[in-house]
Amino acid sequence: GILSYAQTRQGSLLLLEMLLCSVIGICNLCSYYAGYIACPLIELVFAGIFYWVYMNGYHRTITSLNWTWTDIFRCVSAAVILLVISLINITQRHISNVIGGLFGFTAIAVFLYNV
Repeated sequence: GILSYAQTRQGSLLLLEMLLCSVIGICNLCSYYAGYIACPLIELVFAGIFYWVYMNGYHRTITSLNWTWTDIFRCVSAAVILLVISLINITQRHISNVIGGLFGFTAIAVFLYNV
């Protein structure tokens, strides 16, 4: 179930990615520059989809996708996009942007560790 998969390495990393993307999204929403909320929310949805696929074992039954390479592409693209957004957020003067940028750098490390 949900809790048993959360105890695995992959499950805990996906949950951590979802948590960090939620925090980044909330920080961006609370700032004057709320336009950068889309990226963390999209990554949150993608991490949730992958959590659901891996938890239910659909990666074994749906063989038309190479799930390993799809997950690697998801993590690398998320890291690159979050790097750009975090650098933009760090340069803003609003405190929630700066905090969101710092959480963004943490999320980048988690995404790249997941590769």
